[in-house]
Amino acid sequence: MKLTAIKISAAWVLLFISQMVIASVDTPKCLYVSSYHEDYAWDQGIRNGLAKSIGDACEMSYFYMDTKRNKEANHGHLMANKAMAKIRAYEPDVIIAADDNASKYLVKPYLKDASIPVVFCGINHSVEPYGYPYRNATGMVEIPPHRPILSAMKEIRPEAKHGVYVTADVYSQRKSFKALKAYFAERDIELTARFVSSMDEWQEAWLEAIQTDFVFVGNPAGISDWNAKKNLVLIHDNPAPYSFTMWEWLSPHAMLTITKKPEEQGEWAGQVTKQILTGVRPYDIPVVSNRQWDLSVNKKLISTANIKLPWWLHSRAGN
Repeated sequence: MKLTAIKISAAWVLLFISQMVIASVDTPKCLYVSSYHEDYAWDQGIRNGLAKSIGDACEMSYFYMDTKRNKEANHGHLMANKAMAKIRAYEPDVIIAADDNASKYLVKPYLKDASIPVVFCGINHSVEPYGYPYRNATGMVEIPPHRPILSAMKEIRPEAKHGVYVTADVYSQRKSFKALKAYFAERDIELTARFVSSMDEWQEAWLEAIQTDFVFVGNPAGISDWNAKKNLVLIHDNPAPYSFTMWEWLSPHAMLTITKKPEEQGEWAGQVTKQILTGVRPYDIPVVSNRQWDLSVNKKLISTANIKLPWWLHSRAGN
């Protein structure tokens, strides 16, 4: 009886092991390659949306290129080489490439038209610099909320003709400014830029920018000594005639915030990844742009400028 029990137990152990092996073989593997660092708020939003969307459809692994804090091209190339080493070792079924530098340093040089499917997201304005789509790639382009920003400004500061974009001196912000400048120019509004690398430069740029009609508060990520508390003192002591931003975490630093939603990028990437895992070809999935916006008003800053809000913004003035 004891021998029979041992044989039965052994059979159950073998069955369990075989099921685990089959499960591990059957579970697809996905690699998320971020252009930036793990704690960057925008990237966290993309990952949250991705996790919600993709569920347990694949085993996830992550690689962070950290090119927001390390802006040199040599660093980008080095991290792309490390990412390729991880790809060879991990052998993912799908690669999800978030934001511009993952495409610039990794996807375009190493993965264009390769056998591994790529889903990109968070690329600013245009995919033209990277030549998308490829046979093995599709994705979502990140379009700023140009139209609602201009609509609000025409009602709040209809006389505005010149403003300054104050932002960190990083590749993605220079790319964003190029598109923003053209969009504003088409509407007879001059937009100039101050690209800065330190908190002292940011303060200097702010004091110059408030002499114009408006300040477009750009992304300070990439400024090594950025100090949010110090900046809040600066903007309250030296208020702008009008200010706005496109980043939710900067809403305390601007009068009007109209933001893209990083979760939208991640959710879409997850949905497309699941389609690819079922056999849909990436090239047959059209490249799309984001469509969702959030809007909020900083009532305290608005009051310092004696600005009258249009009726459709009053309900958002809860800050």
